[in-house]
Amino acid sequence: SMLLGGLYASVAAIFSSQSFILSKCGADVVKSLIISHLGPPDQTSVDRAALVALSAIPVSLIFYAAINIYLSNEMMRFADVKLMVPLNFAAFVCINTLNSIIFFQTWEFLRLEALLKLGFGLSLIIAGVMILSRPMAKPHSPPAPASPSATTSARRGSEMVNG
Repeated sequence: SMLLGGLYASVAAIFSSQSFILSKCGADVVKSLIISHLGPPDQTSVDRAALVALSAIPVSLIFYAAINIYLSNEMMRFADVKLMVPLNFAAFVCINTLNSIIFFQTWEFLRLEALLKLGFGLSLIIAGVMILSRPMAKPHSPPAPASPSATTSARRGSEMVNG
């Protein structure tokens, strides 16, 4: 069930990071609409397409939010929240990092050495989250001292036997 909870956490992180990308696309559409209104008036077909795209983005974000809430609830049903929420966030950071490399088209600047360092860094994030969120062992506590009345009655009982 821990593996299934981790799977739900990862898929929820994918939907969260995709909603970030969708929001960035929406901001770009708004920016292009503003720029097109400042330009020549013959760009009405671009404006209509941008408005359709802009109206579809909030609907998609609501859909992503509903799916993310469902996946998060399922994730917490299968495993401990103290482990699943940090794992979800670590997966979100990793996926968002990869999405931003693709979205901003920066893979051209990444050499093999940089990709290996990126993979190592993302692995460290996940390993650190797993280590820090694992359940801690309870410290061993010494046995509680006997109460004074129990000690006195035990002495009385031994005096009666011995004496």
